Amino acid sequence: MERNEDGLHSLQEQQLELTWPGALEDERVEQLFRERIDRQLQTLSPYEQVGKFTLLPEPFSLEREEMTAKLSLRRDVIMNNRAAVIEAMYQDDS
Repeated sequence: MERNEDGLHSLQEQQLELTWPGALEDERVEQLFRERIDRQLQTLSPYEQVGKFTLLPEPFSLEREEMTAKLSLRRDVIMNNRAAVIEAMYQDDS
């Protein structure tokens, strides 16, 4: 699993034994990302904060046309390709 240096140290400190891609479903990993996101965005207004997120097993790609040649995200394609994931994030809200 690829992690930034900060995340790697935190995972090691917690002595988590994780395998890819099962780590994406581990609540401790999600909590680690939530803490990092919240810390980075703490100075923003509530409407600018990240509410819900999902860890994906693969990055956005040019091959799936989710990115342009300039590496900009193509939101319409991402929403189409990841519709099931996005719907699952909000199914508990209905």
